[in-house]
Amino acid sequence: MVRDYEPEFWLHDIYVGNSRESLVASAYFSRKIEQTRGRGYSYGGYEKNRLYWNQHASSFLEIGHLMGVAIEQPCRNVVADDLDGDGKVDFLVTTFEAWPEMKQTLRVFKNNLQESGNWIGFRLREESEGISPIGARVTLHTGDRMMTSQIVTGDSYRSQHAPSVHFGLGATTRVDSVEIRWVGGRSLVLRGPAINQWHAVRAREQP
Repeated sequence: MVRDYEPEFWLHDIYVGNSRESLVASAYFSRKIEQTRGRGYSYGGYEKNRLYWNQHASSFLEIGHLMGVAIEQPCRNVVADDLDGDGKVDFLVTTFEAWPEMKQTLRVFKNNLQESGNWIGFRLREESEGISPIGARVTLHTGDRMMTSQIVTGDSYRSQHAPSVHFGLGATTRVDSVEIRWVGGRSLVLRGPAINQWHAVRAREQP
């Protein structure tokens, strides 16, 4: 069923020319949100979460419903990490629901794909003397291929990722070398690291 949840709002024009807070607009929206939530409506229109599958860098396919993650509750945080160390990246999602009662939930979506290919992962450690993994760049070499990833922990709304890097290798069975370069200039080169496992790395391990 299609319903126009807010017909009155669309009768007016709103123009915002700067980032200053408008008390009038805030009061208007607060009153409207209270009315719609009080009748069981979602002000977001029951939008579903989406998950995009990378088609070998040619396009993306939306598979949220097929993978069981297209929930309708308003969500605020999402973090991807390999929670059980099996090389398959899992998802953590939180919801923030205001109606019919105020509550938050944490949902963990375990990756149960059977055919995931080879992989390798690196977990960088915090250290004293201002040595932080944040901003470190990890470059992987295998054959004529090179893959690079950077540690960015705050790239998700109101949440933080672990200082780790995961590379999917597919059918590749060997990694020639991995270079890890910290922001402060320290670097470490690993020759022929084992695949299908996580490697704990410290900046002080440099030769």
